[in-house]
Amino acid sequence: MSLDTDLKDLLGKMLHDDLSETIKSAEYLGRLLWHNHMGIYSLVEFEKDLIEAFADSMQSGEISQPAAKTESTLFVVSEPFMTGGHTRLMERLAEGLLDKPNLLVTRSARPDILQRLGNYFNAIVIINADEAIKRKVVAIAQQIVAYQQVVLNIHPDDIVTVIACGLAKKYSQDTKFFFVNHADHVFNYGASIADYWFQISAYGAKIDRLRGLKGQVTFLGIPVGKSQDLHPQGDKSVVSKSVYMTAGSAEKYKPVNGYSIFPLLNMLLKKERSATLYAIGPNIKKDYWWWPLLLRFPGRVKVLKRIPYEKYMALAIKTNICIDSHPIPGGTAFVEQYIRGKRCIGLTSPFQGYTPVELLKKKDIHQVTACENQEAESGLIGMLVDVHSTEAVSARFRNALYGEEIAENLCEKHIPWTGNIRYDVISSFNTIPRDFPLSNIVTKFAMHHASASVNLVFVVKKTIAWLLKNTRVQR
Repeated sequence: MSLDTDLKDLLGKMLHDDLSETIKSAEYLGRLLWHNHMGIYSLVEFEKDLIEAFADSMQSGEISQPAAKTESTLFVVSEPFMTGGHTRLMERLAEGLLDKPNLLVTRSARPDILQRLGNYFNAIVIINADEAIKRKVVAIAQQIVAYQQVVLNIHPDDIVTVIACGLAKKYSQDTKFFFVNHADHVFNYGASIADYWFQISAYGAKIDRLRGLKGQVTFLGIPVGKSQDLHPQGDKSVVSKSVYMTAGSAEKYKPVNGYSIFPLLNMLLKKERSATLYAIGPNIKKDYWWWPLLLRFPGRVKVLKRIPYEKYMALAIKTNICIDSHPIPGGTAFVEQYIRGKRCIGLTSPFQGYTPVELLKKKDIHQVTACENQEAESGLIGMLVDVHSTEAVSARFRNALYGEEIAENLCEKHIPWTGNIRYDVISSFNTIPRDFPLSNIVTKFAMHHASASVNLVFVVKKTIAWLLKNTRVQR
């Protein structure tokens, strides 16, 4: 049978299982679809069914609405991180409000990130990660019903929080949910409960049209800096030795369907024998697609795993040319280096529509490696201010939150579309997370729709993890 047919059967079987087990399986399924681009972006009816099933299982009085709502805005995050753009976007949105909002963490958080978040949030509540699933859902819903506006910054697989939001809607119909879709190119739970769905790109907007969203969509954009800081500072001319930098998470560089950054990197380093390259984000132990470049240019290519933002910016000062990640673009990293006067180059990707700075990219490596001095596209600074200034983003955020205003998608307006949202769609699963239980219904579904090699890697990883765990126990 086809994947769509088997998925439909899987969802039906899950809904007839024990409710707690169903929610666990739903989380596994969300993570599976998140990490495998199958062209499936939401499961709206499944979300609704889970919410109704949970509501039917509840006893009277388990959730109580406060007599009067004294709180205005609550941010909800699954798990905040010290690195990456997800948590930084949440902080900047909170910073743009007149009063400090509160924060609810639905999974876990390290002490160092909690200390940092204290600068942006008035009070932080953490749901016990070891709590039984049903009690966890109720605890989250009980927190939510006290607020008028709830801003969701959750992981794509966080079905527990989505169910809690659905329950809260039943007890507090005036609570509005605002979904910040930072992972806008992948599967997400939440389409059934979001009253307002924030967009950050043209790429995400095209996918959103396939999600079956029940709420309204409105543009947010990613804040990069104040308006006066979005004018490039310094000289973008290439002088003396070229020091290249590219930054992005590991998967952004993985070649797919003929799209690869490595022919460009090879040509740049071959053309100038004294040039060096810093790549920030890849994991050199796992990301084998970097190995040929490292072997060909030993000592000239330096690959660093993800580092805190402050260290990243300190390293960026030493470089003079920024290369955007490819085939998945780096987002704000590319913009930040442009406004700091770095020369910004890159290949036009089918994955596009996140920033007007993409207008500086070229279609083939020969155009890029020509390394001619590039003048800013006409009107580019104005576009940057519209899309990325903290004032503009904060204003759009506040207007949606408190005035329920809808903003036009400025990335669709400013960036001509030449992309393809199906450029990397796969027909079978190419990765199965190793913590998936072999006996789980979702794991069996994944293995049935994965190749023999993918299944072998999955089983080997599970075996190694089991051996390491038991070795530690014996010690």
